[in-house]
Amino acid sequence: MDLLIQVTAKCNYTCGMCPFHGEGYSGDYFGERPELKREMTLEEIEEILKKAQDFGVETIDLTPNGEFFTYKQWREVLGLIQKYKMKSRVTSNGGLLEEQDIKDALDLGLSHICLSIDSVNYEIYKIVRKPATKKTFENAINAPILFKKYSEKREPPCYVQVQFTEQPENQGEIQAMLDFYRPYELNQITVGKMCTLDSQKGVEYKEVENTFSYEVGQCPSYGTYIIQTSGSFLGCRGQFYFYPRLKDKIPNIFTQSFAECKKQCDDLYLHNDIFIDYCHKCSYYTRSNQDFLQKTFIEKGYFAQVYLNQIRYFVIPAPLRELDPKILLFMYKKNMVKEIKDFIKDSK
Repeated sequence: MDLLIQVTAKCNYTCGMCPFHGEGYSGDYFGERPELKREMTLEEIEEILKKAQDFGVETIDLTPNGEFFTYKQWREVLGLIQKYKMKSRVTSNGGLLEEQDIKDALDLGLSHICLSIDSVNYEIYKIVRKPATKKTFENAINAPILFKKYSEKREPPCYVQVQFTEQPENQGEIQAMLDFYRPYELNQITVGKMCTLDSQKGVEYKEVENTFSYEVGQCPSYGTYIIQTSGSFLGCRGQFYFYPRLKDKIPNIFTQSFAECKKQCDDLYLHNDIFIDYCHKCSYYTRSNQDFLQKTFIEKGYFAQVYLNQIRYFVIPAPLRELDPKILLFMYKKNMVKEIKDFIKDSK
């Protein structure tokens, strides 16, 4: 079981597409939720980890509605997760990460890092990421390379992923990014679509038509529990956007047990009219039900999997890149490439 803990609401950027710090939300996100404009104390974080461990949580996702690495005691947070023998995962823009920070994060057991990279061209990057400098740009684009380099000395190694979100400002940048990172053999590069966020309509993806009639209690996106900076306990990401309408009914991990919070949260999901009405409108439900593998292809050194609103790219091991694409697709289908990767790794 995974748990997302938001230790901070701060961010080093105010990107236009961001629903929290930019213009990607129909209202004023933190203006409607002033209690979230705080940071958790280390004592609060440790108390959550104790309760989560007792409940059987295995992985802690530290991705906030902002940037995790703005939290000054982030090393102590990763250390606490190590102490309680859980895995840690972070999505970051990478702009604050120096080489030593990356080494420290890996030494403290970070098991999965996803870097949001909008372009490997500074002129494009600084339009999307505001206010980006040349230094934060270089930090960001080099962070996946350094994470991959230093994680190879760990066992198990950290899973290194790049997330690219298609936007009007970075059209045509995907291939340049794939070319840039190909030599470093990252674990995955994901190219996703933008969504719109509305306090009334919820999460909407242009590519997703709400063709599924919502069945109460049947959303695959529900159940990745989230603890906001105030301690409020949510059942899914969609709940971010109608949270103010249910605020007085939301459980709080600072005053309740994990089991109590989950039970109260699940009861809202199954029986509360406001929650159910929102679920009828939310694209997460249809997206999750349609998010099956549509096709695969080989292109310029990558094996790609196409889903409803994203494409996942996996670099092909260098010794295999000259093979006929049909043979490669067959090998991926039969899971032969993973075995070859393991053989290459063990031979080094």
